[in-house]
Amino acid sequence: MKGQISHETFIVIIPNYKEIPIGTLKSIIRQSGLSPDEFIKLL
Repeated sequence: MKGQISHETFIVIIPNYKEIPIGTLKSIIRQSGLSPDEFIKLL
């Protein structure tokens, strides 16, 4: 996934699993620059 916040561009690798382990999900959220609450609001 490629995203942009302000003038920063970032790339987050998301595995193609049916279920993502909790540690992997936390890492994806952290790398995306979102807080856990911001992530939940986007669901």
